[in-house]
Amino acid sequence: MATSPGYLSAVNAGTQALYTTQTDGTGKTFFSPVASANLLVTSTAANIAGGNATITPNLTTGAITVTGNVTYLLTASAAVTNVIGQAPAPAQIQWYDNTAAVKIGSLAASGTPVVYTPTQTSVVVAQTGGGTYPAQLSSAQITVQVIDGF
Repeated sequence: MATSPGYLSAVNAGTQALYTTQTDGTGKTFFSPVASANLLVTSTAANIAGGNATITPNLTTGAITVTGNVTYLLTASAAVTNVIGQAPAPAQIQWYDNTAAVKIGSLAASGTPVVYTPTQTSVVVAQTGGGTYPAQLSSAQITVQVIDGF
């Protein structure tokens, strides 16, 4: 009996700030830009492990653990909203392998797929550039699909 490959589809129907908020001792609030932000997903639509490949999302950090020596198709998308003077626009996405400390592919338009085969079990993340108040990410979606090596 054949096994199906692993597949993960996760979404965040809410928004994610591209800035940090701090309050000083007098109660005044300050907004600081962030250099980059992991796409955070809050619900998993499907998380199926098949064969020897597993895909495990961390819904708190946006990190996804994938099995080594398996080839994955990675896709992430989000829109950048609330940028003063600009209409909502697709985010630029960069995938990273945090375990190997390397970029996966290059900075690309939202929704651009990337093929990746880690040599060891790895933690991967999709990131977008930071922003300043009141910029936000909305409609974040991540798809990770095993395409070979399962």
